[in-house]
Amino acid sequence: MFAWQQVREARTTRNQAAAAEIARAQPYVVMVLEPSGADDVLLDIVLKNYGPTAARNVFVELEPWPMRVDKYINDSLRVGLPTPIPVLGPGQEFRTYWDNGLTYMKSDLPKRHEGSVRFEGLGGVQLESPVVLDWSIYEERRWVQVRTTHDAAKALIAIQDEVKRWSEGGRSGLSVVTRDGDAMDARAEAEYKERMHEYDPSENLAPPEGSSNEEPHQGS
Repeated sequence: MFAWQQVREARTTRNQAAAAEIARAQPYVVMVLEPSGADDVLLDIVLKNYGPTAARNVFVELEPWPMRVDKYINDSLRVGLPTPIPVLGPGQEFRTYWDNGLTYMKSDLPKRHEGSVRFEGLGGVQLESPVVLDWSIYEERRWVQVRTTHDAAKALIAIQDEVKRWSEGGRSGLSVVTRDGDAMDARAEAEYKERMHEYDPSENLAPPEGSSNEEPHQGS
């Protein structure tokens, strides 16, 4: 009887350890709202698998469904989210732009969205994680602007666009003027000396007509 009890306890322990190991190996998919890598004022919806194995048939349910402000049509547009996602690998994420925080907080769109992410784990087990997307936690947020490679890329694009408009001639043209300074300075100096030589009154003066350079002869 005692031996049977030990066997049963050992079996229970093994089963619990196996269940814990499977639980640790399951995918873990969550949905969050976080700043975009492009700019902190822009917010993205991120769906990410933090688990060590792939999640399959990932479904998203949200109430109300996320909308974004569209200033061009003075209306709101539905945020596109693929559902279901066939496979979301370990560490893999799906990210999509939601809206500009400054614009969204001034709109009448809902500021809180609740729902769940349902997905299939190891052995076909059905798993679920709750979702709360709340804009209010970003309402009083402050941050310091940090320049990144993204800003450098934007500056290069602006330079590229400006260079494309350069052409020879015209109001927006680009002309290049070259100058040999030493040669031009030498020519200028020679011309100056030549002009000074032409106007120098002490040079090239011919005697008056009918005059002679001989000393006058005095008689006795």
